Amino acid sequence: MERNTQFRGGSRQRGLAMVEFVITLPLFLFLILATTEIGRAFYQYTALTKAVRDGARYAAEAVVDSVGKIDLAEPTENGSSITQNVQSLVTYGGTGGGTPLLPGLAAGNVQLDVVDEVHVRVVANYAYQSILGGTIPSFGLGGGDITSPVTLTASATMRTL
Repeated sequence: MERNTQFRGGSRQRGLAMVEFVITLPLFLFLILATTEIGRAFYQYTALTKAVRDGARYAAEAVVDSVGKIDLAEPTENGSSITQNVQSLVTYGGTGGGTPLLPGLAAGNVQLDVVDEVHVRVVANYAYQSILGGTIPSFGLGGGDITSPVTLTASATMRTL
């Protein structure tokens, strides 16, 4: 009786693909999670930067009073000060309020400063929360774990008009 020797070595490798999959699965999951986390942080930082630029542009137009001096306390057409309007614009995307552009962003995190007699600066700090919550593990890849929240800071300086 002849034995089929062609498939004898194949029986020893049964299940090898499953073992390789189990070994590489944590690495793939880590790469997907890291890519998602970095993309989310970049998106939120970009949104914060755009909002701060819009606030600085609004402040540059609104702060100069009738005699050409910078006055942050001067009331605007809606009755609030320029500083309050800039804080609202950066936080909510408009001077009327609403829902924050970023989760957890508050008007108290936005500051309007006069740099000199012709420049204003808007600075916003945002506590970025990770998808994972409190701590992002480093998995021994150099350094310790990253604790959340990480503070994202955006600023814009513009010349008054």
